[in-house]
Amino acid sequence: KINFIDWINLEDNFFQIGKIIKDIKRAVCTGVAVIVLQKDEESTLGRGRSFSKELADFYITIDPMGQFDKRATVIKAKAPTSAPLDYRTWGFQLVEGGTKFHNIREIVKCNVCYGKKWRKRGNISVPCDDCGRTGYTDK
Repeated sequence: KINFIDWINLEDNFFQIGKIIKDIKRAVCTGVAVIVLQKDEESTLGRGRSFSKELADFYITIDPMGQFDKRATVIKAKAPTSAPLDYRTWGFQLVEGGTKFHNIREIVKCNVCYGKKWRKRGNISVPCDDCGRTGYTDK
């Protein structure tokens, strides 16, 4: 069985997320729990930060990337594979009202602006044209 949990409201004491995740894992036993945590756009991890990552078997973040694209980064993949997934990133678009993934591709930080979306031109910073000011390019 797959259990989707779309919202865990932690107004403070974010460290409690670890116990909550442990309780959910115990309750689903051999099933799968997909737990969605909100996060600040600039943050790498969701609310509860390392406390949420410690007990996760698979941890993925999704962030906006430009006007239409999104990026998904695998933060942690517990199961060993021949090609490690940790910190690999994919770009994609959602189409047809958000019901279909489109243009899925592996991406890397821009080698000109290093993911900052801006680059130096003389003494001023200008938008990075190489990555379309997204901070990422196709791998």
